[in-house]
Amino acid sequence: MEVVSLDPWAPPHFALLVAANTPHMTHYLGGPESDDELRARHERYLRSPESGDAWMYAIEVDGVPAGGIGFWRVEHDGEDAYETGWNVLPAWQGGHNPADPCMGAPDPPTVSAT
Repeated sequence: MEVVSLDPWAPPHFALLVAANTPHMTHYLGGPESDDELRARHERYLRSPESGDAWMYAIEVDGVPAGGIGFWRVEHDGEDAYETGWNVLPAWQGGHNPADPCMGAPDPPTVSAT
């Protein structure tokens, strides 16, 4: 059985931002970010629990990084609300574990901290 966990955003999770910063993954978000923008985003994610306005998590499957998810406070039509954003790396999309050789999918990408 696969174990999916949401782990609070930590320094090693910068590699997830890099892995998701592709034209395919950011097509509807305005395209890939620069290195400086990615680092600034990562720093915001690391500080988010302290602010109390946002909460960011890494998605892991059996300890393997698979994506990210978070939610943050916004104002919508004059009311306080929450918005969420998430991504799942392409190798993990499709409802199966890409590491399973029976599925015929490529191995998940190696994600490492920089």
